[in-house]
Amino acid sequence: MSKVALRTKLKQIRQQLSSKRRAEASHNLKSALLPVLDPHTSVLSFSSLSQEIDTSSLNRFLASSGKLLLPKMVEDTLVIFCVTNIDTQLVKGAFGLYEPNPNLCDEVAREEIEIVLVPALGFDKSNHRIGYGKGFYDRFLASIECPTIGVGYHEQLVDSILTEPTDIPLKTISLF
Repeated sequence: MSKVALRTKLKQIRQQLSSKRRAEASHNLKSALLPVLDPHTSVLSFSSLSQEIDTSSLNRFLASSGKLLLPKMVEDTLVIFCVTNIDTQLVKGAFGLYEPNPNLCDEVAREEIEIVLVPALGFDKSNHRIGYGKGFYDRFLASIECPTIGVGYHEQLVDSILTEPTDIPLKTISLF
């Protein structure tokens, strides 16, 4: 299936998820990841789009422990910042996502990131992902060496995703 057709299909699948199913998955995300994350580990998470698995509860916990890292879009690059207060340090940015306010957050070098949680429209059994087609995460993932975990809904798993040389596979996926 072409990437365009697959993106359309995966968007429809996510739109059809009930609010109960979304809430269950978000709860399970936090419950499953918190016990395995070392409290001293810096985690690059993401602010969820409306149809993505909700990371806000997990992010709030990570921020309170000083271990939340979030990306900010700067041109075609993800710049990473440490966020310690979600209520005061985020502003609405690119694509309507809440991003770190660079005047209130410290920029973090890529070498300081210990785990990356990666969003996507879909994932396959070979740990490939399909995003929205802009390549932001693939360019970023090519520049880091830490563990990468794709997170989303069980319904986002497909048999295979057509890949290109610029597509970077994840180390693992965790679907809820």
